[in-house]
Amino acid sequence: MLHVPSDICTFTINGTTVLPGSNVNYTFNDVECYDINLEVVSQYGCINNLTENDYICVGEYPIADFTIDPEELSSFKKEASFTNESIGAVTYEWSFGDGVLSNLINPNHIYSPEQDQISSYNIELIAYSEFDCPDTAYRLLPFVADLIYYIPNTFTPDGNDYNQTFKPVFYSGYDPQDYNLQIFNRWGEVIFESNNTSIGWDGTYGVSGNKSVQEGVYIWKVEFKKEKSKDRMKVSGHVNLIR
Repeated sequence: MLHVPSDICTFTINGTTVLPGSNVNYTFNDVECYDINLEVVSQYGCINNLTENDYICVGEYPIADFTIDPEELSSFKKEASFTNESIGAVTYEWSFGDGVLSNLINPNHIYSPEQDQISSYNIELIAYSEFDCPDTAYRLLPFVADLIYYIPNTFTPDGNDYNQTFKPVFYSGYDPQDYNLQIFNRWGEVIFESNNTSIGWDGTYGVSGNKSVQEGVYIWKVEFKKEKSKDRMKVSGHVNLIR
């Protein structure tokens, strides 16, 4: 709203005359700069003019957009590169989803997903035009832990405090709710089975597990599902039992 306390006031905006009045409402629809002219006529007929060139400028809103490389983080890929693809913007505000901010155009950022204990980061980019008009874009950056595990080839269930059971040792990247371990003797009979990654074979068999097997080589099979994936892993091998 344009306001001048006077008897007769006439505004002309980019050549268009607005109805006389000290209070004028005008909608600026086009993206451009507007020249404003004010003509004031006093009660005695005196006339005065004032013109301000490009007095009001209307700018377009920018379009915020960006891409991320890689598209997901992993245990071995913790740094992400952000490519700014915004249109009509001159300044930027990044939020990387872990409390860290940046004003760079194309920033890089190193994450600590294990420390954050988070499955994905919500990335936010606010792009501002030269007239401070904002637009915001969001992207989710998932974290998928790499599959890391170890299966020993020997164990010694001899009653001391070390190496008493045989089981795969998982570090990350697996679904503990979808797991199966089987141990076979030389005739192909299942002598041990577990669906719990924390419970391994102690070298016994039978319903109550009170019979110890002989020293030797035994076959194992492990089946499990990867974390956040439909992929299933089936691995097998041999383990040496030494007493």
